[in-house]
Amino acid sequence: PERIEDAKVKAVDVAQEVGKARDAVQGLVREYRRIHRECIVNDVTDVTRDRFGNFANEIDRVLGENPPLVKDEVATQPKMTFPEAERRLEIVQATLNANVWGDVSPVSLAELALLELEREVRALRAKLGELQTRERLKAQLQKVIDDQERIGKDLAELQDRWVSSQFKKEPEFGAVGPVFLAKGEAKRIRHTINWRQYDKDEIVLKSSVVDKDKKRVAADALAAPAELKLDFEKNQTTFEYDLKAGSKEGEYTVTLTPAVGEPIVVTVTVK
Repeated sequence: PERIEDAKVKAVDVAQEVGKARDAVQGLVREYRRIHRECIVNDVTDVTRDRFGNFANEIDRVLGENPPLVKDEVATQPKMTFPEAERRLEIVQATLNANVWGDVSPVSLAELALLELEREVRALRAKLGELQTRERLKAQLQKVIDDQERIGKDLAELQDRWVSSQFKKEPEFGAVGPVFLAKGEAKRIRHTINWRQYDKDEIVLKSSVVDKDKKRVAADALAAPAELKLDFEKNQTTFEYDLKAGSKEGEYTVTLTPAVGEPIVVTVTVK
């Protein structure tokens, strides 16, 4: 659970950096749209006016937009856009948010998307060198490049952690969020399980239930199975059990401790 939580934090950081990079590029295209409009209003030559319009369109396409063509413009679609790169990152995040390690493929596709996006941004930077008139815009684009390089490194580190985790000798159990029960209510709880390289087909988890003062409680407060016996054939990816609230309100902690591996902690509130 601790390792997957670290991966979640890293994935969120990567997604936030991509968002910041996208915002910076959007700021850049707004500047060039403004310059293009000023060229039209001030009756600047067609060549100069269209140069700024074409460049703004190229930036917009990397942002996933489909802007109207400028006069005599031949549109070329970028190999990667910010929305597509973010979509691939969201797939990686969704898997981690489900408390499971996904396949290597989505992580690789996300990393490839960032590399392709970096190339597109570098190409824009090269063209920007011909059009650049303000140092502030140069600084914005350089920030985009730096952010992409950092994101690529973070994703590579995330993939390395995922690969190494698959060779662990103990199963990995997925966590669940807080559980809320009314008095007398029962609810089925489901966890994910990744058997990884565990060398047995069965594993036993023993449970304990304590209150907020860490004192064990009886079934009349909160009932949980004393132990769970998981079988690889029956529980290849998930397992379930029931929790039933008694007649006492309170905040409780259910801990499932496997024969090997990290324990699972579930917080339960009975009202």
